Amino acid sequence: MKSTTSNLKFLVGKCIQAIDQSDSRGLQEVLQRYRGIVNELISKTASTTSINKSAANQITQTVVDDFELLCAHGLNHPTQTFTTQILNSQGALLSTTLTKSNSIIGKQLPDTFFKAYQIGSQSGSPPPQFIDRLMDNLATPMNRMPSELTRADTEDEITRISGIGDAIVDVYWKLFLNAIDEEDGYLFNICWEGFDLQDTGISAQSHIDAYSDLDDGERPQIGSHYEIDDADLEQHRRDYFDQLVDRLSKYRFAAAAWAFRQYREENISSRFFSDIFTQLIHEDYQEEGLSTISEVYFSISLEDDRLLDSGRHAEVSPMKQSWSFSSSIQSWLLDFYSFLGPFIISDSSIDAVLEEGETPVPVTDSVAARSQSVADRVSELETGYEDWQQQFGVSFTERGKEAFIEAHSIAKDEFRSEEFDEIREATPEREKVREFKQEAVESFTSDFKLRIALDSFNSLSQVSQLSADSEDVSFLDFVPKSRFTTFQSFHMASSPRVRPLLSLVMNRTVNESSLQIEPLQEFENLPERLLSAVDQLGELENAVILTTPGISFGEYLSHDRFTRPDRNESQSLRASFRLDDTPVIMDHSIDHAGYNAIVLNELQAVSWTELIREGSPLGITIAHEDDNIQELVDQYDVPEFEYGSGRPMVAVEYEYEFAVDSTELSGVAIKRAGSD
Repeated sequence: MKSTTSNLKFLVGKCIQAIDQSDSRGLQEVLQRYRGIVNELISKTASTTSINKSAANQITQTVVDDFELLCAHGLNHPTQTFTTQILNSQGALLSTTLTKSNSIIGKQLPDTFFKAYQIGSQSGSPPPQFIDRLMDNLATPMNRMPSELTRADTEDEITRISGIGDAIVDVYWKLFLNAIDEEDGYLFNICWEGFDLQDTGISAQSHIDAYSDLDDGERPQIGSHYEIDDADLEQHRRDYFDQLVDRLSKYRFAAAAWAFRQYREENISSRFFSDIFTQLIHEDYQEEGLSTISEVYFSISLEDDRLLDSGRHAEVSPMKQSWSFSSSIQSWLLDFYSFLGPFIISDSSIDAVLEEGETPVPVTDSVAARSQSVADRVSELETGYEDWQQQFGVSFTERGKEAFIEAHSIAKDEFRSEEFDEIREATPEREKVREFKQEAVESFTSDFKLRIALDSFNSLSQVSQLSADSEDVSFLDFVPKSRFTTFQSFHMASSPRVRPLLSLVMNRTVNESSLQIEPLQEFENLPERLLSAVDQLGELENAVILTTPGISFGEYLSHDRFTRPDRNESQSLRASFRLDDTPVIMDHSIDHAGYNAIVLNELQAVSWTELIREGSPLGITIAHEDDNIQELVDQYDVPEFEYGSGRPMVAVEYEYEFAVDSTELSGVAIKRAGSD
């Protein structure tokens, strides 16, 4: 392998010599010899026994470094001839990797074109001839992708080819961003036009169908590519091709959105953005129509966010260094979509929306979930539309803006109506009910800080039956029914809400106990008030202090008696800090119960017993039938606005039953001012 690397380095030296001597023919001959050696290595990687992965990686890095060096040297020559020859050699090698199995080099070569662009742009935008040759050599293997996918007859082959395709698309995205960063209109134009991915020959289904229709004796002896069991391969080819086309369309939209953001942030000139917007973006998207653009925008998922974000991790332009995805990706995509929509919605679409109640926007869960965000963002951009109309010379009407917003509202209503009907008819799935209950119990046991403290002092016991005079606390909540079905687009953050129940338990506990209840005046400082309360109680033993979140740790730690817990000590109580030797625990439930802090002393003397049902201290009843829901609504006297949103809901009743001798609880409860 060392001899191979040495041979390649020797040939690189000869290439540099040919460039220095302006010997175009000599350079071509040496580049052919160089490609011959690399092509032989690429062929060897088809067999895992011929060359090991480490050696292949070493050769790959050598080739990448060599072409970076050659591009830098070629670009220093006053003519473009030598750079063209070098780029053509890179492109030829890249195309070769498409046909060679298990090639490691194929995934690394595309990035050499981005390196070439960076080198070429160090002193300004590269000449058009250079960009043409660079993009042509990326486009050639990409445009062959459909035929290469059709040729692939194993899962591994499809995966290998798709890996090369992904690498080319990654470079395309980085070049797109660089075109904006460098205000390189020529490169932006070529990136905007994209690739010529003809959907020809992706599917072998016609051959398979014809093969199936023949009798055994009539069937020709065809290759494995058209075997009947190739249905999975066919689907794999189709999935990747569709994914490739989809990804390119998203990158195109995202590039336009990023240009709009950079224009608004004054990172690029208004003239550059005006040129690409009026000549390319507006013209093409107006022709494609709002329905197509909406499909692209609303199909951009969180996974796509990660792909888009990958551009900022590349080496940025040495000229401006302005790549920065500091703001939320979804936010600047929404900005652009809300800016673009009113300018491209057609007159016929405006009439259909406002007069017929029809929408060109897809009726999907994503549109329904984000329609209000679109309306809000259009409102935020309100003052800019007329200025942009004058600056870019494109048509805009208030009626078009109104129709753009209404189109999304109609789509949302249609989707909800269709999905809600299906949800109403659905029965909650047993597994989803189980998962919800498990999540509720975990939340209950982790948020019930008093219970955790009692357990740590061995003061908590559990029984399967309690006496009639026990405390029974319950809370009724309403959760979207979609949370328990396969239709989950609208359950959003419908996690179990157990804190209201915990607040009721804490209220019941304090009210029935012998705790001293003292108010915290508005002018009083809580840490100082706590110090005073503890001093009044005297020495604390086996105690805990529950305090509301919202007070900064700095306010507590400004007093010497409040300290951080030792990292090595037991953290079963998860104390935020200590007051003297007493753990101080943040507890949301006491805040909702109207208390700033509760000091509980001598917890080892308390006997707290809780009822266990179905292995849990938390009782959970889920009602989805209308009659059962109404019965609970009447029982809890719930106002209709709390559950009658039109969305299918289920009623969830949480219940906690416990017994405690109130005289055993000693301490102080500091009540929030104005909470009576």
